[in-house]
Amino acid sequence: MYDFLSAITPAYNYTLTLAAQGPIRIIGTANQVVQLGDDESEIIISLDDSSVFHVFYPFKALTESDAGTIFDLYHDTNKANKRANTFKWTHPTDGHTYVVRFDCDLEQVKYLTQIYGYGEICFKVKGRIND
Repeated sequence: MYDFLSAITPAYNYTLTLAAQGPIRIIGTANQVVQLGDDESEIIISLDDSSVFHVFYPFKALTESDAGTIFDLYHDTNKANKRANTFKWTHPTDGHTYVVRFDCDLEQVKYLTQIYGYGEICFKVKGRIND
């Protein structure tokens, strides 16, 4: 996805580097609207030519400290401020750093064994950092 994104500056200068605990899913889509006719014909309206990427990142077994890092990043109005502000995230396999924002509600799970998790967190990828 690095090749299809523009370089931008995040609103909050922080890089999330916590490792995923499961497979990372990336969904690429377009900013398009498809209108279907009664005869099954299609009209596709492209709102712009840019690609849209969502990354689904699993955090299933975190320490209390790492879970707190995500919780604080999400809720602090001076940091990510829920979905409002972008920050940096380093992709664990391609090595590039991307500018992302949260694109989900944050649902924390605490197990009886003092292990914390968030299931799958969705990031909307807004751009990249030049390497």
